[in-house]
Parts: sequence; C-alpha cells; structure tokens
Amino acid sequence: MECEKWEMGGDSWTTAGSMNHPKVYFTPCNYHSSIYLVSSWDASSRIVEKFDPDAETFTDLSVSLFTETISYTASFVAYGELFLLTDKKQLACWKIATENTFRVVTTNGACDSTRQPRVLGSQVLLANKGNVAKFSLETYSFIESS
Repeated sequence: MECEKWEMGGDSWTTAGSMNHPKVYFTPCNYHSSIYLVSSWDASSRIVEKFDPDAETFTDLSVSLFTETISYTASFVAYGELFLLTDKKQLACWKIATENTFRVVTTNGACDSTRQPRVLGSQVLLANKGNVAKFSLETYSFIESS
C-alpha cells in the first residue's frame, strides 16, 4: 500500500508514505490542504483515510461508510461535503467538518466511473459508461440529456 509522488519538474517517482488500508476503484478528493481517500470495495477499504501531502502521512478517520460492497465509485467535494456516487444507484454524503457518518440516498442512475468529476455550481460532470453525465446537487439525481 505504498504510495509514490511525482515532483513537478522532476524525472522520477519517490516514496510518499503508505496508506493504512488498500483502496480500489476510488477517486481521491482534495479538500483544503488534505486529500480524502474513500472506497467501498471491501471492509478494509471502506475505512476513510486523510492524506496530508506536507507531512506525507495517512490518518484513519472515524467517519463510517455503509457496509455493502460496491464496485465502482466516483467521489468529489462540493460545499464542504464529500460525495460518493456508486454503481448501485446510491449517493453517500458526508459533511467533512461536522458529521461522523455518511448519509445515503438512492439516485436515479448508477455511476460506473472512477474518474475525477468536475463540479460546476450545482451540477457535477462525470465520465460515466463512456459518456459525460450530469448530476444535480440540488435534486441528487442524474440529469437526462435533451
């Protein structure tokens, strides 16, 4: 579970600490000066970790994620909240500074992506099943293309 980093202007990868738990099919999320790592593949990977790039350390967080095994997820941060869209038509939401558990709601579509989404106001653009999908942060649903 060793991690590596690439220095801009450098010519090689160097060691950057080790994650405490393996992660697969996930999207790292930047928030303030930390990177949040959330995956739902198995019990070990569902432990949410925070990476401090300056200290190159990983910290387990006390926030809990649902226990169902999910294959693909796409994560992003908007308005101080970490969102996790799943391939099981679920959206998990966690207010980073104030909550200790994820809230889970059902959405109208599955997310089959691990690519970094792009938040544009109240909409999220993401690569999904070979297309660009739009997701609404107001209705917590995928927006149908017209």
